[in-house]
Amino acid sequence: MSAREDANEADYQSQGMQNLNPYPEGFRMIAGLATRRDVGSQATVGVRLEFDNGPTNLGNRFFMNNTAPTSMRTRIFFPNCGLANQALDSPDHFSHMAYALHGNDWAVNGNRCPDTHPVVYPQVRHAELTTAHADVVRS
Repeated sequence: MSAREDANEADYQSQGMQNLNPYPEGFRMIAGLATRRDVGSQATVGVRLEFDNGPTNLGNRFFMNNTAPTSMRTRIFFPNCGLANQALDSPDHFSHMAYALHGNDWAVNGNRCPDTHPVVYPQVRHAELTTAHADVVRS
């Protein structure tokens, strides 16, 4: 089994939010925290791993089950709401930013910034699709 990267793309999204601000010079941020796996927390909301095994889509998971997927899509959505002081960074490179809200929940498709992070920035998205190919005999 070998894998091939089929698509790789990055873009900016406004999510329909108004009053977008440009990123200030020297700005830094990360999406998600590598040590967190609790689905639904703000620390994991922007990281999507989707595995597909033919007709059975395994859906969003942090780790795949025992079945080898036929394809994997990785999507990373960066937070798009900043602190009022437009801080360039924070010690964890994360807490100076927040994801927009959809209702009362953090969401990559949120439509308003929380009161704690009122400055609206474009949302950066990176996506990659990798497909497995059965050109090696499985044992």
